[in-house]
Amino acid sequence: MSAWAWAGAGCYVAAFAIVLAFALAYLTRRRFMPYHRSAADQSWDSLSPRLRLLLLALMRALGAAWLACVAGGALLLNEWVLTRPGFAALALFQAYCLLAFGPQIAIAAGLRRATGARTPVAAAAAALVLSLLGFALCVLALHAAE
Repeated sequence: MSAWAWAGAGCYVAAFAIVLAFALAYLTRRRFMPYHRSAADQSWDSLSPRLRLLLLALMRALGAAWLACVAGGALLLNEWVLTRPGFAALALFQAYCLLAFGPQIAIAAGLRRATGARTPVAAAAAALVLSLLGFALCVLALHAAE
């Protein structure tokens, strides 16, 4: 594998590392995130015990979904990009990345616009940008190999 391909794969790994960090945070938190507090305009302690339980369950479900997204990304990166290089496989992998990262940006930005909460738009956008950079570098690697 060329240096361009390794650099591209590294960008993809970094993008999924960002998602992994959020997955682990959501899976291990005992209360909502600071931007949730701001969006809800309520403290964690002011919520009823049942509502706290519900919010933690939703956060853990989201964390588990992000963890599955990371696992899927790792499998696809290994299978499509590293072991079967080709533009079609790379394009499919990038489509997966867009589907994995795009909604996070839209949801975080929408919540920020609606509530003024400092949601992690930049982190979600960084994951998307890293995946696009990874795609560009892998395309360069494919062209250099021709």
